[in-house]
Amino acid sequence: MLLLTRSDIQKSISIKEAIQVVKYAFAAYSSGKVTIPVRTQIKIPQEDGIILYMPGYIEDSGALGLKIVSVFPKNREKNLPTTNAFILLIHPETGLPLAGLEGNYLTALRTGAASGVATDYLARKNSSTVAIIGAGFQARTQLEAVCLVRDIKSVNIYDINEQQSINYLELMKNKLSNLSLKWTISPSSGKAIENADIICITTTSKTPVFPGEKIRLGTHINAVGSFTPQTQEIDIQTLLKADKIYVDSIEATLKEAGDFIIPLQKGQFDKANITGEIGEIISHQKIGRENKEEITIFKTVGLSIQDMATGFFIYQKAKKLGLGKEFSLD
Repeated sequence: MLLLTRSDIQKSISIKEAIQVVKYAFAAYSSGKVTIPVRTQIKIPQEDGIILYMPGYIEDSGALGLKIVSVFPKNREKNLPTTNAFILLIHPETGLPLAGLEGNYLTALRTGAASGVATDYLARKNSSTVAIIGAGFQARTQLEAVCLVRDIKSVNIYDINEQQSINYLELMKNKLSNLSLKWTISPSSGKAIENADIICITTTSKTPVFPGEKIRLGTHINAVGSFTPQTQEIDIQTLLKADKIYVDSIEATLKEAGDFIIPLQKGQFDKANITGEIGEIISHQKIGRENKEEITIFKTVGLSIQDMATGFFIYQKAKKLGLGKEFSLD
């Protein structure tokens, strides 16, 4: 069994490669070529925490395994990551453990890659300003991916914790030093999005994080933070203003995403208004953006096949590069 650390993973895959891998995974999902149960949850009420168990299998590639991810919002107070994850790959022919991968970076990588895929299909070609709402770990790969698929010139950052915004700006300014970007720390989420062409939301908020009336025509939104029925980043006005709403999985979205579950329960939104799955655009079953004035939304709750596809790619690349540590469970 091969153990791969974050450093090993970073040496084995680029964000550009991750976008292509996740694109393949979405197409496989929407074409019915995967086995993916809806994830199981265990809640830890005293810590406001949740643990998710996410198995998945892609038939064509043989990518098989399980991701375990914990989300503990109070960890921020302890100066610890709010999201922690581990991925176990299984050999599809023997059922034996194949590899164990550090999951925090991989999760951020494949989530950023998902937004990269969606942005490429749904954002205006001339999009140049991106707003980052929530400046945590996940937001790093969001910006990297968006900058790969669009010629971004300006970045507006807003986090409820201003120091988090400052830290994010300094980190990303260095990481994207090859790009000529104008950086702004916004005093409010409304201010951050008012001139944005693309909005990336990566929070654990239980209430909408920006006012829908601030969204202008032609905007594309990547909503990646809400992952339980109780969390909600997008308000009803935003949903109703959208011309097209694409998700990673309609089934998972309607079971797990508070962005849709809450307004559905209140009778404010009809699930028929969800245009389809992003994989359906990739496989040419549905159409993405059709004009410069459409408001588009991509909502992802995260699918285990993203992790399995990305993890399997990393495993194969790491083996070729001689990375990781082999060990036996005997």
